[in-house]
Amino acid sequence: MTAKCREYTDFPVVEWLVCFENTGRSLTPCLSELRLDVLICDAEDKDFVPNFRYGKGDSGDEYCFEEYLDPLDHKFVLAPVGGRPCNGVSPYMRLLFPAWGVNIAVGWPGQWQAEIEPAQGGARFAVGQQYLKTVLLPGESLRLPRLTLMGFVGAEERGVNVWRRWYLKYMLPRSVSGTPLQPYSFICRKDPRGEEDNGEHVFDTIEFHLEGVSHVVGRNCKPDGWWLDAGWYQCDNWRDVGSHYPDRRRFPDGLQPLGKLCADNGIDFLLWFEYGRCRPGTELAEKHPEWMLSRRRPDLASDLQYVENKNMRYLMDSYVVDLGNEDCFQWMLKRLDAVIKESGVSIFREDLNIDPLMFWLDNDESGRMGMKENRYCVNFLRLWQELLQRNPGLWIDSCASGGRRNDLETLRSPAVPLHYTDMYYGHHPKKQVQQKYMFSWIPYFMSRGINWDDAQGLYPGEAGYDERSCRTGGDMFSHLAVLSPAISYEYPDSEELVSVVQNIRPIWRQAAHLMLTGDYYPLTECRASSADWYAYQMDEPESKKGFMVAVRNTRAETDEFVLRPRLEDKLLYRFENALTGEQFELTGEEAGRGITISLDKRSATVIFYEAYDV
Repeated sequence: MTAKCREYTDFPVVEWLVCFENTGRSLTPCLSELRLDVLICDAEDKDFVPNFRYGKGDSGDEYCFEEYLDPLDHKFVLAPVGGRPCNGVSPYMRLLFPAWGVNIAVGWPGQWQAEIEPAQGGARFAVGQQYLKTVLLPGESLRLPRLTLMGFVGAEERGVNVWRRWYLKYMLPRSVSGTPLQPYSFICRKDPRGEEDNGEHVFDTIEFHLEGVSHVVGRNCKPDGWWLDAGWYQCDNWRDVGSHYPDRRRFPDGLQPLGKLCADNGIDFLLWFEYGRCRPGTELAEKHPEWMLSRRRPDLASDLQYVENKNMRYLMDSYVVDLGNEDCFQWMLKRLDAVIKESGVSIFREDLNIDPLMFWLDNDESGRMGMKENRYCVNFLRLWQELLQRNPGLWIDSCASGGRRNDLETLRSPAVPLHYTDMYYGHHPKKQVQQKYMFSWIPYFMSRGINWDDAQGLYPGEAGYDERSCRTGGDMFSHLAVLSPAISYEYPDSEELVSVVQNIRPIWRQAAHLMLTGDYYPLTECRASSADWYAYQMDEPESKKGFMVAVRNTRAETDEFVLRPRLEDKLLYRFENALTGEQFELTGEEAGRGITISLDKRSATVIFYEAYDV
């Protein structure tokens, strides 16, 4: 057994990783109940009951990304659903004591389990791979989930911001020169026929994308990245993954002409991959059936009958690729690396649209429960490292049906979750709840400026919602309501959308830079309600700069709202409304007593500030 401990000298962070290796010539005894076990307590008050913050993760339902704060007066057992580490539960947690706290992160791209219970005025925390009971063969090894602990002194908001600063310093992808990832804008163009049931990019052609890149460049709407998602390979339905070659019917020279045009115009090329799932009958499944993990439960067929969503049923009726098989790993590495190089890919976007857990467990050898998962996860992380080493400057977008595989071990590869959820794209109040979680735990992510609200300000699922009057596309409100460090514009195929891109771009970029350097302070509760105002502040104390966002959601009745930013009392600040250009000056103490703003329903504003007599 090897236990590796990393202690950071500039942050109160310690990380533990435990590995087991059989260096002998015979089988090991059975290894089970392997857990990293930590005691976190207040040495002076053995009877104290701390509070425990935990969350739903990307649960795929109306409660996704919600967090809960409960007294730790009983045992909590947390585990994701189906083998993707953020599916139904968050691997990011926090213990709160009266004057201090501990941030906790579990790093494992598979099925982890954490147990946390009261102990000695604090908590005992244990984490491991949920299903692991195995012997090790001679020369074989396995590893456990990594555990990251960050202590902090003060209230919870301090814990949030110490975590943000550590994350933004150590977790972000970096350029060849060492510069951390900067704000990014994207545009994705999709043939309108791709909005039909089979969806995505199955109708796209090379001419379609070359025309699109030329259009955005010519209209002064050039993004930082051009986004090509699922469907560029040979398929009639994007879900039919299993050929990792461009469809020569639609891309006769591959994707190289698109990658080259992007590069010639200073645009990075993002390309979607899903190699962990494979559909029966596809090229890879036919050539290498030995790499296909299938469900062996006899009741799987009947299970599928009760899945009402036919697209979900289609995804479930797939194989999981056995990435832990070394031959499979080497083949996949060679193929993906070739696509990256041949196509001029700058951003590798990986998806996983299947719950792999039962595929792993159904294919474990007798007496070796958990080894399919362990090998898969180790090689998944290894593959990313190999791709990054072979392609300097490449960076990775982590996706799994949205944000269901964004544990810290996956993201430290490094990667960022641009498309952090498949839920509620155009439901602005629910996006605000999601983004509060993301700002607090995974502070680099992307938002899309689209609308689902109708003429009454109602959203799908609310009584009286009128789909016929639903707003479509993007506008200034849809972007301002959910600003983030990365942004996706709707393809500007109208004068209105061209205007949106050109108007939001300078506001977003100025704010996005501060999102990656500043501290985060919510200025309102966040209840996913269209009847609420929503506001927050990003403050960079070193430069004395920052901004506030205020959003009057679609059905908020009050015409005015009072912002109370966190500023230094004695300093004089100049404020500027980014939309109107209005300027005013206040001391930090005056601003803290309240800045009253007035907005129409369904509108938002951004107010930048800077202290100028520092």
